[in-house]
Amino acid sequence: MFGNFHSLESASLNNIGWGSPTNDTPDNVYDYEIPPSLRKLCLWGCYKRDVMKCFLSQKVLPIIRELDLGLISPSDTEAIGEYIGRLGKDLGSLSLGFSSLDAGGDVEDFYLNCDLSLNTQLESIHFDRLLYFAEYRLTNPWPWISRIISSIRSTALTTICFSIYLPHSHLSNSYFHFCWSEMDQFFNQRMMMLPRFKHLQLRICFDFSPDPNMIPLVLDKIEKKLPLCNEGGILQLKINIQH
Repeated sequence: MFGNFHSLESASLNNIGWGSPTNDTPDNVYDYEIPPSLRKLCLWGCYKRDVMKCFLSQKVLPIIRELDLGLISPSDTEAIGEYIGRLGKDLGSLSLGFSSLDAGGDVEDFYLNCDLSLNTQLESIHFDRLLYFAEYRLTNPWPWISRIISSIRSTALTTICFSIYLPHSHLSNSYFHFCWSEMDQFFNQRMMMLPRFKHLQLRICFDFSPDPNMIPLVLDKIEKKLPLCNEGGILQLKINIQH
């Protein structure tokens, strides 16, 4: 599919499926080439491991500078890890999210199979669903995510971003029960260790139209949860209203 667009620069696969490649034979597989112009790729609602294996099979590795992996499943992580490991310094931006944060789930498999220390020129990383109240979670996501961030060795890293989804019900106190203090201290220390680190960005997402008077109160409460980051000038809060 990608090979039909020779000047393709950006592509997104969302809610798309295909048959298992284990059934492929030389009779039904055709030669193809990923266009070298492709630099931005978004993978949502598709078999990410198949896409990664497709890229890895090319004679010349396709270089994706901006990679959005969507929500990752454990079965995807080995192929993802191999691809981003081979990308090395060429990966500039990475976005990912996890459905399961429990032991043995998506986030643990990503940590074990994907070595971000190899991406030595990574400039930004985004974690979707840091807080996500649409699904019940048994465990706190922060310990795993902090391990992933601690594995990054890029001196070019400027921005670490998290998406937080706040529910319509109990909006004013839904985000109280989170390890904000640990997160605050972690990034305050990280700011000193990374020479170009500038922004801890929180994207506060609503799937409804909140009362305009409520938004400043929410922002104020989150700032007070992260006093060191706020006083250090690295905290950025952005509102994202989704419909």
